[in-house]
Amino acid sequence: MLDFSTIVALSTHPGRAAIALVRLSGSTAYQIVTALFDRADELLQRPPANAVTGLITTPASGQLDEVIITRYRQPHSYTGEDLVEISCHGSTYIVEQLLKACCDLGARPATPGEFTRRAFLNDKLDLTGAESVEALINATTAFSHRNALIQLNGRLYDLLRQMRQQIIDLYALLEAELDFSEEEITHTPAGELRQRVNIIIRSQEELLASYRLGRLARGAQVVITGPPNVGKSTLMNRLLREDRVIVTPESGTTRDAVSAAIDIQGILVTLWDTAGLRDTTDAVEQEGIARSQRAIQSADVVIHLQDCQAELPDAAATELISPAVSVLQVWNKYDLNPQFTVPAGQLAISAATGTGIEELLATLYETLTGGEGLPGDEVLLTNLRHYQLLQQARQHLLEVKRELSAGVDHSLVVIFLRDAAEAIGSIDGSFDIEEVLDGIFSRFCIGK
Repeated sequence: MLDFSTIVALSTHPGRAAIALVRLSGSTAYQIVTALFDRADELLQRPPANAVTGLITTPASGQLDEVIITRYRQPHSYTGEDLVEISCHGSTYIVEQLLKACCDLGARPATPGEFTRRAFLNDKLDLTGAESVEALINATTAFSHRNALIQLNGRLYDLLRQMRQQIIDLYALLEAELDFSEEEITHTPAGELRQRVNIIIRSQEELLASYRLGRLARGAQVVITGPPNVGKSTLMNRLLREDRVIVTPESGTTRDAVSAAIDIQGILVTLWDTAGLRDTTDAVEQEGIARSQRAIQSADVVIHLQDCQAELPDAAATELISPAVSVLQVWNKYDLNPQFTVPAGQLAISAATGTGIEELLATLYETLTGGEGLPGDEVLLTNLRHYQLLQQARQHLLEVKRELSAGVDHSLVVIFLRDAAEAIGSIDGSFDIEEVLDGIFSRFCIGK
């Protein structure tokens, strides 16, 4: 059961800071704040969205802090409810006492995401917009930031709404033809219906294809693997431009899968340095190798590092790599064997000196983006949930095409159309059977 009591939470990062922002949302937000604020009358008399400076006093701590308070009147607020924002000094003590005082006066601590959940429930955001808020908060590169803003601005929602409306129009058309077949209603030729379905499917496929690049907005996993003592940790440190991983001449130094993130031309790449793959009786090293194997299996790209000085190429890692994962074959220690002949399509580097590192980074970027580079201002699917639901909608429309081609009764066709509309509506939370009813009754004079 939904609880719409007034909620309170710290909206900035916890811990010592110059400023902290405490937010309240709900029907008693004003009442709670005015009980603590010395300039409550002025706050309520001023128009909403005007800031007022004054003192907060609590029963437990007395005069607590000088703050700036801004109130927003429902429905013109982020949550669609009466909302108050209190900017106070970022002392842990001040924040704790302020939150406690608000709860003592009837508020309850907000659950994770509850402010944005209320924004969705109060029609301030659709689901794609709500999810884009989370993506915007977590954006760490220009690419992820740009995609979050595009979705927050409603461009993905607009595409989905158009697609869903096309399906609903078809549903309403066929439903009316089925239910009112004895009325003077002109039946739509099957060829025209298939053409309209094809248009929708093509738009779905274009959006689905964008996920290959769009998913990079959430980052990529790149695993460095290879035999022991080949220079994996040295390469990791070179790419990070810091001594993140311990490097020694002794084989088996890395006993675990160690990760760190870098920005490669707008893509947040999590690099994994893994334990060298070899037969060992050491229990700790065996566990490290097992973790390395799991990391390899979930990678987007594997950098398979080998030694230019080795007499035989290493094959242990390649046996673990899925055929769907891109593999960069990279030969290290080129500075120690400059006469080495680099096989076609492979790279030679020296992690110790930096030779070939820029070429490796460029090749890694090209591999992640499929040689296309990151797109500009296009709308991309970046969320796996969106991708899976749109795939479901496409499958339902393919069933519609098959049924129409078979020339069967349209009763099964309308079921697939409704399922397709529901799948797309589940992406943004907007599907409503009333939309279908409105479509039927607006197009046909039923009940005349």
